[in-house]
Amino acid sequence: MPENRDYITSTDENGSISISQEVLSTIVALAVSEANGGVRLAGVNGGDLDRKNLAKALHVTSSDGGSVAVDLSVRVRYGEKIPAVAAALQDTVGQAVESQAGLSVDAVNIHVVALDFSAQEAE
Repeated sequence: MPENRDYITSTDENGSISISQEVLSTIVALAVSEANGGVRLAGVNGGDLDRKNLAKALHVTSSDGGSVAVDLSVRVRYGEKIPAVAAALQDTVGQAVESQAGLSVDAVNIHVVALDFSAQEAE
C-alpha cells in the first residue's frame, strides 16, 4: 500500500481500515452534486472543475483519532441564501462521509468563492 499520506486510516480491535483520499474526495464531490441550493464545487478563481481536479476544490484531512475535517470551495447560485445553503451542505457532506466511510467528521468548512449566474442567464 502507498504511504499513509494518501490514506485515512482508522483502527479498532479488529484491525485497521485505510480509505484513499481519492475515495473520500469522490464521496464528498457526489454529496455536493446531490445537495440542494444550486451549489457546485469551484476550482481556482471560482471556475468549473473536472473530476481529475477535485483537489483544487476540496481537501480532506485526518486527525490521529481517525476523524476527518473537510474543506470545500464552492459556487452558490445567485439569489440563494448563502448561510442556509452552506449549513445544508455541511450536513449533507458530513452524513455522506460518516455513513459511507464510517469516519467521524469533526468539521465541514465551506468557502464560498464565487456566485453562479448561469440560472439567471438562462431566463
